[in-house]
Amino acid sequence: PIGPTGPTGADGETGPTGAIGPTGADGTTGPTGATGNTGPDGIQGPQGIQGIQGPQGETGPQGIQGATGANGTDGVGLSILGAYDTLLELQTAHLTGNAGDAYIVAGNLYVWSISSTQWIDAGTIQGPQGIAGPQGIQGLQGADGATGPQGIQGSQGVTGPTGASVAGLTLRVSVTGGVVSGTVELSDGTTLPITVDVVL
Repeated sequence: PIGPTGPTGADGETGPTGAIGPTGADGTTGPTGATGNTGPDGIQGPQGIQGIQGPQGETGPQGIQGATGANGTDGVGLSILGAYDTLLELQTAHLTGNAGDAYIVAGNLYVWSISSTQWIDAGTIQGPQGIAGPQGIQGLQGADGATGPQGIQGSQGVTGPTGASVAGLTLRVSVTGGVVSGTVELSDGTTLPITVDVVL
C-alpha cells in the first residue's frame, strides 16, 4: 500500500531565462484621458508672402451730402501797373512787389507772389484770334471839312506847242500855279469854262 505524503522539499535553484515568446495580440483601446493644461504661446513665425489681389468689389451706395463749408476769404484783385520788354527789366525796376501787383512782359502777365517772393509768369494775357464779325452797316456821311490854306504858287510851266487853228472858236486862258484856266467861246456865242492841270 502507498504510504503517507512526506513534507514539501526546499525550492530548487532558479532555472535559466527562457526564450521570448511571440507578441500577443493588441489589447482594446483604453478610455480618453483628461485634457491637459494649455501650453505657453510659441514664438511668432516669419511674415508670409503677400497673396494675389482679389477681384474689384462692387460700387458702394452713394453717401449722404456733407455740410456746406464756410465761405473763403476774398481774393486779391490784380492791378496791371505797366509793361516791360524782358523779365530782367521788370526785376531790375521792381525787386519786390505787393499782393495784386502785375506787369506785362513780352505779352505775358507776371504777378508778384507773396509766398515765393518773386515774379511769377501767369501766362499770356491775350486770347486767340477771334472769328471775323459781320459787316457793319454804312455810317452816315460826315460833314464837309474846312477849306485848306492857299497853296504856294508853282514854278512857271514850259510853253506848249502852238495848237491848230479852229475856225469860229475864241480861247481865253491864264496860267496860275501850274493850272491853266479860262474860257472857250463858240461861234454861236456860247462860253464854256476850261481848267487844265499842267504836269511838268
